Amino acid sequence: MGIYHLGIYLLRKKNDTALYFGLICFCGILRNLVLQNHLFLELFPFVGWYWMLRLEYLSMIFLLFFTILYADAFFYQLRKKLIFYSLNFVCFLLAILILFTDVTFFPRYLGIMQTYCILCIIYFLYLIFIGISKKFEYSNQSSQ
Repeated sequence: MGIYHLGIYLLRKKNDTALYFGLICFCGILRNLVLQNHLFLELFPFVGWYWMLRLEYLSMIFLLFFTILYADAFFYQLRKKLIFYSLNFVCFLLAILILFTDVTFFPRYLGIMQTYCILCIIYFLYLIFIGISKKFEYSNQSSQ
């Protein structure tokens, strides 16, 4: 599905949702490969445990980041700019934390990361509920 949606995006650059969904699929694939590390280690035996753990956490953050962009592409007119930019900023901070701190440090914040994911899901459900209640048709920022 990821390759298919990236192909759709390459054929029609105005369809941002196809790009974001393709990237969501690839982040999901990366997360599955890392969590099922036997296959990942067979494909990339030179990757150490430290980077495996970083990839696991980064895949969660990037999956959330691309999902935020995907939801924003659908509900561009309904979003709250402050919430949208705050969600992206927190993803950026978490990615920096994962990349530049010790591997024994950032796993302590897994609970915070999971709580953040739940808050994002609540916001997405809010956007969907508002969109349905207002009978809002598909909205894409590039089509305006």
